[in-house]
Amino acid sequence: MVRIPRVRIPREDALAITIVVSGPDAGLFQVAANNCAGGLASSGSCSLTVRFSPTALGARSATLSASDVLGGTMTAALSGTGI
Repeated sequence: MVRIPRVRIPREDALAITIVVSGPDAGLFQVAANNCAGGLASSGSCSLTVRFSPTALGARSATLSASDVLGGTMTAALSGTGI
């Protein structure tokens, strides 16, 4: 599971969060659960579950990005090995 760190948002309304998986093997990493989709409330947190489904042997990688409408972005490196 990838957890987006707790952030403080100086707003009353929920802040929309966009989740994107990119990189050379992005198609092998699927966001299986995402409770960030409804927006992030002030002083709130949310979490994601990312599933790795390799189609061949070897190391694979991608990047998970969480962006908000105010221009902030957090990233997490994703990696897995097909065996």
